[in-house]
Amino acid sequence: PGSIEPLEFNLSQWDSPLNLISAFHQVRDVVLKGKIPLVFFDEFDSNFQGLLGWLKYFIDPMQSGHFKDGESIHPIGKSIFIFAGATSSTLKEFSRVGQEKKEIDRFKEVKGPDFVSRLRGYVDILGLNPISESERLYMIRRAVALRIQLYLKAKHIFDSVGRANIDKDVLRALIKVPEYKHGMRSMGSILDMSVLSGRRSFEQSALPPANQLDLHVDAKLFSRLMASDILFGAAREKLARAIHEAFRKNQKGKKSSRAIGMKPWEELPEDFKESNRQQADSIPLYLKAVGYGFQPVIGREINKVRFTAEEVEIMSEMEHKRFVAHKLKAGWKPGERRDEKRMINPTLVDWEKLPKSEKDKDHQTVCKFPDYLAEAGFEIYKLGR
Repeated sequence: PGSIEPLEFNLSQWDSPLNLISAFHQVRDVVLKGKIPLVFFDEFDSNFQGLLGWLKYFIDPMQSGHFKDGESIHPIGKSIFIFAGATSSTLKEFSRVGQEKKEIDRFKEVKGPDFVSRLRGYVDILGLNPISESERLYMIRRAVALRIQLYLKAKHIFDSVGRANIDKDVLRALIKVPEYKHGMRSMGSILDMSVLSGRRSFEQSALPPANQLDLHVDAKLFSRLMASDILFGAAREKLARAIHEAFRKNQKGKKSSRAIGMKPWEELPEDFKESNRQQADSIPLYLKAVGYGFQPVIGREINKVRFTAEEVEIMSEMEHKRFVAHKLKAGWKPGERRDEKRMINPTLVDWEKLPKSEKDKDHQTVCKFPDYLAEAGFEIYKLGR
């Protein structure tokens, strides 16, 4: 501790090798003070005198630990160089591996292979956006990046145990928005544009207006994700109706068409409609219980998951408990025989006592969740280990 001193240089701001010589002198000054310089060369792959023109100026210092200033040669001393690039997302891409011969030849002309051969390690930094359609860990990267950015820009919203006071709906939108148009810079820009000064928490009212958000994310999708229940609004009613119609289809021929629950949506009593709405509201909770999430999908076909038998059982039991609680609150009572006029329903019992035929109704409903959400433009996914 205390033995390392960081230095940072942005090569995109330089216009002469003299800038690099000046930087090396600063590095050497740190060494002469008895410390180890940790030197961060940002955008080292910037164009200078052509493509990747800076590379050749680093080869001798990296190899021999010396740099030339006029006719004098100076030792740099023990130091650590870090090169951060902006033109390639991986070292393989930077090194032109597998690219056309003309690209490989151009890389050789600027001493690219000589530069790479002197490296002692590398890290391919993954950005905030998913690297493939199936990749989900980007949400963890976003969570880490968001915490760091908030700590740097709005430390005052953290409580005494280090938890950020951020509205859960804002948090969901920041984590699940399909794309940050300019990667990390976009996330930082959204936080910069948000009115957080003097506030103890990050609320929706602190966010910039939609036209500013649209510079960095899809503002419409961001707002949709930020709604208190992202499925809900017009989609909530659509889901509730779809759940009811699926129930009617499954029970056709099994239940009397005159039963209240078998009536078309338009003729259904409000209490029954509300039960279906609450079931739609509960889908995110059920999915979370078995390790699933969901996200809006744009520009591609929605993938539909298949739940395991165990997952279906867990979610079905949760749905039954919700159904029982809703019915009891509405004034229904358990009993041996169904009597809709007296509001008696024999299925208002614990899951273990429920007949298999009734359990199967919940099983069928749960298995339809991917279809219901797909109709509303959402995809269910499971976060991998």
